[in-house]
Amino acid sequence: MAKKNNSAKGEKLTLKQKRLVEALPTSDSVAEAGEKAGYYDRKTAHRALKSVSERAPEVLERLGLTIEHVADKCLRPLLEARETKFFANAGIVLDTREVEALDIRIRAIEVWARLMGAYTAQKVQLSGGLSLDFNHVSDDELDQTISSLLEPPQPGAKS
Repeated sequence: MAKKNNSAKGEKLTLKQKRLVEALPTSDSVAEAGEKAGYYDRKTAHRALKSVSERAPEVLERLGLTIEHVADKCLRPLLEARETKFFANAGIVLDTREVEALDIRIRAIEVWARLMGAYTAQKVQLSGGLSLDFNHVSDDELDQTISSLLEPPQPGAKS
């Protein structure tokens, strides 16, 4: 008898798949979540998660969480986020100011960049067969290097 394909359109998650998804936030790994959900080994748990994740876009679409909706209703407001800063002395608030919530805005931009695939490549292929591995470079170092390369040359500076 052939195995039933659980990734068919419109089909609900199996009980084990549901347990796996529920165990993920409280687990250190997919293997640990799989063990909690009752999967035999880590390979089986990973295959189950892959099966679930392949159906995620369809489920999100059914729930009305299209890319357009998330970008317009969720990400766009975060790009304009503001917060109140309190200025105190000896425990007494002397002043408050509403300022741009830069940390929230940066996280929203990072989410957008991930959605657009900006973080997928770990290696960059350059002409001449040279490839660079950026796995051992911090994000800050990479950002500084890219920023310095994108800055226009200063007048009078040697190139």
